[in-house]
Amino acid sequence: MMKKINHDMYYSPKYAKEYSKKQFFFELQWRYTEVRAKQLIYYLNEQLKNSDEIEIWNIWLDEHESPSIKSINANELSIADLAFLDTINGYEKPKCLLIKK
Repeated sequence: MMKKINHDMYYSPKYAKEYSKKQFFFELQWRYTEVRAKQLIYYLNEQLKNSDEIEIWNIWLDEHESPSIKSINANELSIADLAFLDTINGYEKPKCLLIKK
């Protein structure tokens, strides 16, 4: 199970604001597994009932770099699309998955 999705982020939202223009930011605290990725997909689809799009970011604090951004339709979202959140093998650069209805 996912540890938690938290609006009261551990770090300052200023880091997220360097990348995204979204109004609301939440922190996902977890260790990536396929089971958790399935749970996250379900959660994201529930949130898309009230929103047109959601951005999922993987960023590193204090290092602002040009991100890679991938866009996908929610109907096509798969576990493989969330694999960039698995940082067990290290962090490369900021990445975003833009999920649209």
